[in-house]
Amino acid sequence: MQHLRLFPTNVGIFDVEDSETLNKELNEISFLFDGSHKFISRKSVWNLAPEYPAVEKLKNIFLDSVVEYAENYYNYEYEKDYFYMTESWAEYCDPGGYNFFPHNHRLTHVAAVYYVSVDDNTGDLDFIDPRGTLGFIGLNAQQSHNIFRFKPKNGQLILFPGWMTHFAHPNKSTITRKLIAANIRLRDDVQFFTKGSTFIPNVSTLKIS
Repeated sequence: MQHLRLFPTNVGIFDVEDSETLNKELNEISFLFDGSHKFISRKSVWNLAPEYPAVEKLKNIFLDSVVEYAENYYNYEYEKDYFYMTESWAEYCDPGGYNFFPHNHRLTHVAAVYYVSVDDNTGDLDFIDPRGTLGFIGLNAQQSHNIFRFKPKNGQLILFPGWMTHFAHPNKSTITRKLIAANIRLRDDVQFFTKGSTFIPNVSTLKIS
């Protein structure tokens, strides 16, 4: 018998080096999380990069990480300039606040979230399995098999497909949850540059005798 592990969803979790220093520098940009700016316009956060080295550093971390993520996902070589940022924004959630609604990032290849300030109770991130009825075969009927709950830590960057439905839980802590997120796309002119090649993605298999 050959067991094919089909339709996996790949999520990348990166522990950013020296994130304590980086987060301190990001927090020192006074207007970034104070509510006076709404970072929802195209490339808005990254427009701060020329003036704020911490933002420039984070931008490069995003791009370096998406290369590693894509190479592990598709088992092919990628370069930083294959990708470009679309929307980017700083987001904060005060104690007692929430944005509890399932959503995805349409027209986005990779969604990225970097955590600047969180603790155990600032709100986990839930991913909903796209295979809706998964779990009926489970032995534990009390377990929600079609949701994966991620508990973020300061300095973590998480990457996942833009089509993946997700949501954040309410902030039940005494601190403000702070993060910087971005949508990342593969450039149109490199998406199909392997056309005609003999490249075949590596499918993970498990042989059972």
